[in-house]
Amino acid sequence: MKNQLPGFALALPSLLVLLGALQGAAPPVEDKTPVPSPDEVAQKLAAYDAAFLSGITVSGSFSSNASLASNLPDKKISFTWGGRLGAMKEEMLPPPYGGPAEGDKHVVLREGKALQLFSEQEAGRLESTIDFLIAPDSTVLQQPAQDNHLVFYRPDSNTLVLPRLRVLWTLGRGIAPYLRKVTEVKRVSPGRLLRVTADGVSMNQTPVRWVLLVDPHLGFLIREAAYAAPNQGPGVLIENSGTEVGDRCVYPQQGTFVIPGMIHYTVKFKSAGLGFDQALYDEVEAIFKGKPPPNTNIHDNRIMPPVFKYVNNKGRVHGEEGVTLPPPSPERRAVIRLFVIVNLLILALFGAFWVYRWRKNREVVAP
Repeated sequence: MKNQLPGFALALPSLLVLLGALQGAAPPVEDKTPVPSPDEVAQKLAAYDAAFLSGITVSGSFSSNASLASNLPDKKISFTWGGRLGAMKEEMLPPPYGGPAEGDKHVVLREGKALQLFSEQEAGRLESTIDFLIAPDSTVLQQPAQDNHLVFYRPDSNTLVLPRLRVLWTLGRGIAPYLRKVTEVKRVSPGRLLRVTADGVSMNQTPVRWVLLVDPHLGFLIREAAYAAPNQGPGVLIENSGTEVGDRCVYPQQGTFVIPGMIHYTVKFKSAGLGFDQALYDEVEAIFKGKPPPNTNIHDNRIMPPVFKYVNNKGRVHGEEGVTLPPPSPERRAVIRLFVIVNLLILALFGAFWVYRWRKNREVVAP
């Protein structure tokens, strides 16, 4: 099977993470063990992250409150990552219909899903939505065809970094690759957590200072994390709580991922386990390598200038590379038609005027 993880890659996380879970089963009220050195903490964080990132599968839900949108319904998520390959499925189901608000004649409920692929050969996101028009008696007045928006990215694009990190970082993992040097380790007293300060980079690879709260008794699980550029406020705030034991690993019950002033994600974890979900990856990969579904807008950012195409409801592709756009709507076609007619009338009047002037000039100069 392609993308199969080698045996030693799964053996290492099994040993490391089970050890963390056993240590966390009976945590001390106050830790009396020596505080590890910065180098020791850096090595532990790197070892546990290498274990998790070699193969991890997560399910749960997340909600978001963005500055550019109102509160959105919770989305179910399934996520898998292994080495340098990953896939995610998001499903948004409409809330139970309770009838329209007073004065409303109908209500619109939206159902949708998003598939995201992360690999060195292919990267992209497919969003699909269906809007249901519901009458007061709960009957469906209108169910239009599914609309799709397919975007291809270069594999090294930063655009899909955020969806991946909002899961991994709230899980308390995946931060070690963004640390360059751990500079200080202190015990948070009273308690067992370690406050770790490190120089590193942001998700966009710009220099920042990291501050972490780490639980060494739960496999160096990161409970809180934040980074900030010099002389600036926090760029990202991460926090999680609760503890569950999954398939050869421990993980939090929920976490938050915040970019101040922009987005606030809340992730609730249903399950987590070591190992790469090949079936999920194959399902998502097939969408990007196969024929796009009908009613799909395609935006290809892998080449410059970008390519815009449209697949109609019969599966026919419209557009040409570099200069293509989806076909105009009926309203826009009417505007274009009116614009052309008005300009033709103007040209006709202008031509008639010059013919009249030419004839008048001939009459003046005639002998």
